[in-house]
Amino acid sequence: MNKVLFYSGCRLDQTPRKIIKDDEEIEVYLFQEMFCEDFKTGLRERIYIVNDKFGKKYRIKEENGRYIIDMWK
Repeated sequence: MNKVLFYSGCRLDQTPRKIIKDDEEIEVYLFQEMFCEDFKTGLRERIYIVNDKFGKKYRIKEENGRYIIDMWK
């Protein structure tokens, strides 16, 4: 694997936010800004890790002005 995930500092935000996932609005609490870097190309992709009120973690990345949400863990 040529990609690594790393924290971009201590950017943690615990303000509740509403995000759309599969046409459903969910509320997320812990908002961590991270980067995913491809060692071959040197490109960095900004992603966010968020927790919902049930403790599920989601990965969010911005793509064409929209937030794309994947199940993380």
